[in-house]
Amino acid sequence: MNVVKKIGWWIWYIFAIPFVCLSFFLAMVSVGRKARKYRKFPNKFFLEQRYNFVHSQVNKLLFIKRVKVHSNGTSKIPTIPTLFVYNHKSNIDAVVLLKLLFEHWENTNQAFKFKFVAKKELQNKKNMITSVLDLLDTIYLDRNDIRQQFKAFESQHNSVKDKYSIIIAPEGTRYHQHEFGDFKAGAFKLAFHNLIPIQPIVLYGTPGLLFEKKYAKVSRDIYVTFLIYRKPFDFHTHNIEWYSNEIRGEMIKEYLRIKKNVENHTPVYEVE
Repeated sequence: MNVVKKIGWWIWYIFAIPFVCLSFFLAMVSVGRKARKYRKFPNKFFLEQRYNFVHSQVNKLLFIKRVKVHSNGTSKIPTIPTLFVYNHKSNIDAVVLLKLLFEHWENTNQAFKFKFVAKKELQNKKNMITSVLDLLDTIYLDRNDIRQQFKAFESQHNSVKDKYSIIIAPEGTRYHQHEFGDFKAGAFKLAFHNLIPIQPIVLYGTPGLLFEKKYAKVSRDIYVTFLIYRKPFDFHTHNIEWYSNEIRGEMIKEYLRIKKNVENHTPVYEVE
């Protein structure tokens, strides 16, 4: 039965891929124009319209790349503004998170608003990725400019007051292999300052699936675990540095668990 299903899927994929590619190409041609118009006339592009447009293109991209996303723990996602922290492995990380969070909030009929925090260098590139980030009101952070960092934090703070969740990679850069970088304690400052939950997210299997050809791999499966979130009334028990290290350790433990199961060809998740 699995063989029949696989053959059927490939027949469907071969039939559908030209139409999906054409639709995705046309959308990406227009994304720069949409982003420029949004920057000039923000009131003409409603939040839900922008989310729906980007989510549609994300699904097309994952279909074209033949990527299957497996997730666990979405029921643990808080229903209030939250600081989401994730391990950064690839440019496709944000794409996967956008898909999962959008679909979770849509399926649970919750009001949702979120912003990514990204490095300033992406804003300066003026490419397709930047246009998508601009449509999502991304907050850019210059790691070499203390004054700009303060402004970025102020923007995050104001966004939380406006009921936005914030999504950030505390490593500050990508680590393509299986190691984790040090977590910047400053990435957690927003949660302590605004007393909002911290939701750790572990991604496995994303390197090589977008543009990093030298890290290309055979697997097209991505695994995403939403760990138990930290409640703000617990923050007084330890300082930011302790939470940063403790959350990092828990995320590494889950990452290695997924890695072991994938390498042993055993199920990564039970049915949630």
